[in-house]
Amino acid sequence: MRAVSLALVAALPVLAATSGPTPPGADGSAKPCQSVDPAWSPDGHWIYFASNCLDGELDLYRIPAGGGEPERLTTTPGDEHGPAFSRDGSQVAFAYQPKGEPPDLWIAGADLTGRRRITHDGHTDWDPTWSAHGQRLAFESGRDGNVDIWTVDVKTGEEVRVTRSPDPDVGPDWSPDGSVIAYQSRREGHYGIYGASPSGGDERALVVLDVDAAAPAWFPDSRRLAFIRVEEGHHEIWTAAADGSDPKRLLGDPDLAEFLPAVSPDGRSVAFIARPAGGDGTWDIEVVGTDGSNPRRLTRTGGW
Repeated sequence: MRAVSLALVAALPVLAATSGPTPPGADGSAKPCQSVDPAWSPDGHWIYFASNCLDGELDLYRIPAGGGEPERLTTTPGDEHGPAFSRDGSQVAFAYQPKGEPPDLWIAGADLTGRRRITHDGHTDWDPTWSAHGQRLAFESGRDGNVDIWTVDVKTGEEVRVTRSPDPDVGPDWSPDGSVIAYQSRREGHYGIYGASPSGGDERALVVLDVDAAAPAWFPDSRRLAFIRVEEGHHEIWTAAADGSDPKRLLGDPDLAEFLPAVSPDGRSVAFIARPAGGDGTWDIEVVGTDGSNPRRLTRTGGW
């Protein structure tokens, strides 16, 4: 289980310029209060997320999926973001970025104890997503002078490069059946969602529209994706079949900017981050049914 990270936006100047969340450490300036990167626990009871609202640094939190008080899980100096659960719920992967250093991938137990560093390459590694068997992570990396999708064995550290496009490939999500890694890339004049074999190669279009499509998130059956449709600077959550057919708008509130979807383990809800369109940079966690019903806000960091 994973959440498309706010790190995704750092590699996408077009989307960042419209209304994406502020990437951590981008310019050293003070950041608005943000609660971002929602990720469901495999039992569906909790939504984990990252927030900088207490001390200006991104730490990991969790909140009951039905609503309640958030619980802070980490207090490590620096930024931690992009939490992603292994399918069996025993481990959480995330990106950790000490001050003045690029982020690397780490894993820990479900309670965020026993943390262990996984990547050590000295470049930007973030946005982890677990394989179905829990032995590998897919992630985006800025090594080799470009942003591509890679995988790493969490025990041996063995790494495989999955994509080799000259344009940034970001926001990976490994399908629950293990067959394909979805990601976003700018291939035909705008951003679309593509897929590749976990072993590398076999790249193909999944959801390519006549406008930008970004931030893919698989449904549990591996047949459908949630994503962000971006048109004229407005971000909306949509879903579509994995071949791009049957696109449907999920919420489509014209007064709301929606970003970074994460589908619940039962496929009935989508968590995402939102703010008022044209807002001041604050983001909160919301949940909506996959039929568009019962939208509700879980965090109130933005004060709106």
